[in-house]
Amino acid sequence: MHPLSRVIASFKTYVRGIALPGEKPLFIVTPLMVVAATALTLVFDLAATQLIWSSQRAWLYPLFVPLLALGQSAFWYLYMEEHHAVHGAISKRKWLNELIAEITSIVSFAPPPSSYRPKHLLAHHDPQRLANSGDPDYLWLQRLGFIPGQPIEQYWLLLWRLLINPAFYLNNLTNRVRGHIFQAPIGHRVTLLVWWAALLAVAGAWKLWAALLMYVILLSLAGPISSLLQTLTEHVWASTEDPRTKTHPRLLPIDSYPHLVLIFLYWRMAILSSDLAQHQAHHYKPINRNWPMIAYSNQARSDLPHAVWGIKNQFRVSFNSLSKAPPSP
Repeated sequence: MHPLSRVIASFKTYVRGIALPGEKPLFIVTPLMVVAATALTLVFDLAATQLIWSSQRAWLYPLFVPLLALGQSAFWYLYMEEHHAVHGAISKRKWLNELIAEITSIVSFAPPPSSYRPKHLLAHHDPQRLANSGDPDYLWLQRLGFIPGQPIEQYWLLLWRLLINPAFYLNNLTNRVRGHIFQAPIGHRVTLLVWWAALLAVAGAWKLWAALLMYVILLSLAGPISSLLQTLTEHVWASTEDPRTKTHPRLLPIDSYPHLVLIFLYWRMAILSSDLAQHQAHHYKPINRNWPMIAYSNQARSDLPHAVWGIKNQFRVSFNSLSKAPPSP
């Protein structure tokens, strides 16, 4: 295959989240490469934000919008790296998995590994609890108002109301502060306080307040948006189907709808990352240290006929299953 064709094919594979027959990767990506790339992306994003603000050139200010999207992508990758580290899927070394889980949790303010590990490994990955009332992810959606048995239109209305409701972001931030400061182990709390002290000290010494503000916006606004949208479309919630079918792969039809390319790219970059587009494969094999390349695996290609095409259709699948499920007792 011509080098340019391989570049284009690799890009299209990334956007879809799945490889079509004959598509090959440009190079092999390892989990540690993803961790390093995420760190560099976040540093670049914050540095570019500071430079544009310091330039005091108003014509550059529109660049804050793509920088916000890039930062949201970096934050979401940090969430996913904690997820894989908790599974032991970053490295064969247990201590390295634990270290990465702690660092990504602190930097992104995701749930501390000490509380995330039992909820995710023991509850979410239990086939009998997955996507029903025994799943902590589903219980979170219920607390937000996504109660089974309602009309589909009600779920759409609730989604839009949440996205513009300041209370949603404030409650999310409050719960995370509670988890990190009052519920995590003492070592985690000390490390978190040292991290924030270092951020404030560096921002004060070098006048990096614009970068720090972007970081806070990503933490308090962009992170919760990604978490809500991804969680809603992750599973066939409250479905009575076989547990093995409660996760549906997602493909984004960039080839079919080129006029929506920016929306699709934003969704793929900031909402769905790494193997989440092939989440069913993850439930079959949670400890898979080849997850950065899972789009090219046989499992990914075998899911192609069962894919849900389009962002709106992903919500329809989840909302339809919620609507048909019996109301909670």
